[in-house]
Formats: sequence, C-alpha cells, structure tokens
Amino acid sequence: FAGNPNIYYVDLSGNKFTGNIQFSNLPNFYDCYISSNNITGITSFVGLSNLDKFIAGNNPNLTGAIPNFSVGSPRIRYISLNNCKLNSYSAGRLNNATRLVSLDLSNNLLSTSNVDQILTDLLANYNNAPRSGVQINLLGNAAPSRIVTNVPTQSVSIQTENKTVAHQQPTPNFGPQPQRTITLTGTPVNIVAGKYLKQA
Repeated sequence: FAGNPNIYYVDLSGNKFTGNIQFSNLPNFYDCYISSNNITGITSFVGLSNLDKFIAGNNPNLTGAIPNFSVGSPRIRYISLNNCKLNSYSAGRLNNATRLVSLDLSNNLLSTSNVDQILTDLLANYNNAPRSGVQINLLGNAAPSRIVTNVPTQSVSIQTENKTVAHQQPTPNFGPQPQRTITLTGTPVNIVAGKYLKQA
C-alpha cells in the first residue's frame, strides 16, 4: 500500500497472508485491520497522517520493532499488536501519538529495557496531552525494572508557632501500591482532583 489517496479502510484480517507489509504515504487511510494472519514484518510505516486504528494482533510470526507511530501516524487512537513476536522498541515511537486511548502490546517478546522505555514514552505522551480513559496492556512481556513517573504536587500550608509556611507535597493516592518500586523524575505535573495514576 503506497501513495494512494483513495484508500480509507483496509480489512485483511482472518486470512493466511504471509511476508512483509508496507504502509506509506496514504493521507486518507483511517482504519487498518490485518490481525490473524502470518505477516512477518512491517517494513514501512510513514505518511499515515489520518490513521485512527491499527489492529494487527494475532500475527504469531510478526517480529522486529514496534512501528514509529509518533512519525508515521501521530493521530492514531487504537493500536493492537498483541500475540506477536515483536522484540524491539526505540525511544520516542509513542511520544507524539497524543490521541492514543488504547495500546495493546501484550504477549510479545519485549525486554525489560523495552518496557521501561515504552512506559517512559507513554508518560511523556500523557504529559503532552493529559486525558482520561487510556488503556495500556503490556502483560506477557518482561516486567519493568521500575515505574517512571512525575509526581503531581499540591500546595500545603503548615502553621508554625509564628507564621504559616507554604510548600509542595505529593498529592494523596498517587503512585503504585507499596510493594511496587517507583522512580520519581522530572518536573511535577498538575492532575485534576480525583484523577491520578495508580499502579494495581
């Protein structure tokens, strides 16, 4: 698929297609369903400025890197690449996909360093465009070594003997359960009351 402005929708799911697939310079391409085939690689993923859904899970021979959604399809909202053999992720490939609401990368071969970088990039993504309802599935890959996050703070006033001192402290109910490890980095962000990141 390359350079055709008349392609809006492709559904090739549930077949036995094999080999590599390329997507390039399809300005009106909106929905792509290529799940449940035997595709082995995605060799080009550029110029998909209006792509909204990329559903490519259940391709058990699909190996290599997660496509660069930040550059190839920055307006994407739904990504499904579950039950494949993807084993590589480069920094920044999800940073600018700031409409993303669903990412399923479960049951691949992503390493701890890959998962760490994905979580770091997803945090940057969220900070670039805060929104609710985002669902991320990384089950079936290596566990992260840490959870990297910016901790939102709130202004708190402390009454001392002679004066009131204002300072910043972490917002309550933010962060992982006590048995998890959290690494705090970066500049605190503002979170709407009642909406906070919590690791189950």
